[in-house]
Amino acid sequence: GYGPLLRYPCINAARATVLLSELGDVRRFISRNHYGSMNKKRSLRAFKKYCGLSVTANQSSERRGGHKLSRSGNLAVRTTLYLWVLTFIGFVACGKAPEYPSVEFGKHRALNPNKYADVYRAILARNPSMPKRIAITKVMSKLATDLFFVLLDLEEKRGTTAAASSAA
Repeated sequence: GYGPLLRYPCINAARATVLLSELGDVRRFISRNHYGSMNKKRSLRAFKKYCGLSVTANQSSERRGGHKLSRSGNLAVRTTLYLWVLTFIGFVACGKAPEYPSVEFGKHRALNPNKYADVYRAILARNPSMPKRIAITKVMSKLATDLFFVLLDLEEKRGTTAAASSAA
């Protein structure tokens, strides 16, 4: 269920439901190498592509263009991530984020609005001429990375809990 996601300060039951129903089981994105362990780069790339955050080259044989966001992917997931990032940035801008603690999931991931707002400010500080929509997209990509590993941890915990209860 989406219960653990509701500990997030800026997500409500509707957003969590949309996100989890559209994503389904995130273990389907896992790619294994020939040793049987998870290939994190390839798995994460597949997840981001499904979320609509993959970048394509805009070029032909005669000219080279820049890179743009692909239009493929799940629109509902991309919209939810976009609204989530805007909410995080807005909470920090009006000073409401510090009252929310980090929510720890799994071993290494802490999801906190301050983290994503700091990433956004750092991106704009490095390149002040960058359009804000591109900076927001980069923050969405960072959020998708963290979300993938959070959901993967939740699926593994759910799988081990179900296995333990069925064995008993």
